[in-house]
Formats: sequence, structure tokens, C-alpha cells
Amino acid sequence: MPSHKGRVQEFLSDFKTAAQEGLSVISREINRDFLTKHGFTPREREEIILGLRVEDYIKGPEEDDRARGPKDIWFFGVEYENIPIYIKLQLVEEKDAAAGKSIKHAKCISFHEAKWPMSYPYGGD
Repeated sequence: MPSHKGRVQEFLSDFKTAAQEGLSVISREINRDFLTKHGFTPREREEIILGLRVEDYIKGPEEDDRARGPKDIWFFGVEYENIPIYIKLQLVEEKDAAAGKSIKHAKCISFHEAKWPMSYPYGGD
């Protein structure tokens, strides 16, 4: 069952706020190969991610079974220059002992051509 639209919007808002401080992209071969194959720059990738809308939501959150502690993964998809792009995002909250507060980090786990048709519960392209 998809998350409520309001929850998706809240995630995107929090993610984009955290991404303004820095967006971490997991260095995976599939992500690197996609950028190279299609001539995308890291800046273009960031612009696409920061431009995500509720309508681009596919599913989630789902628990990341590889993470230490509970960390949700959210799934999005966009069509960019006639290329269907599959995007997995995560907002990681960590305690900053020195600052005495929690800090959220924006992380992109996947950014590559979709391997299967994507379904958008709230519209999509």
C-alpha cells in the first residue's frame, strides 16, 4: 500500500532541505555506468533529484535491511530526455554529539535507467 500523499510530501521536503547541505550518492557501478552512458553530469543528477514531486513517487518507505538501525528507503521514478530513471532515496538521521542535536543526511542509493515499468500511485509521467 502506498504512503499517504502528505507523508510523501513531508519526506521530499525533509530530503530536499537536507540535500541543500549535501547530497551523498552511493558509488555503485550501475549508477556510474548510467551517468557515463547517457552523458549526465552529477549536477544534472542532483537537479533531477531536487526536482522530484509527489507524482514521481513509486513506493515506500521500506526498511533498509542493510542499515544499522531503522532507515527507510523511498522509491521514485522520472522520465528525463525520454529515459525512465529509477531513483532510491534515504534520509539518514544521526546524532551530532558535539552540537547536541540530530542531523539529517540526504542519500541517493540508486539513480539509473529503470529495468522494469514503473507504477505511480499519484500520477507520474
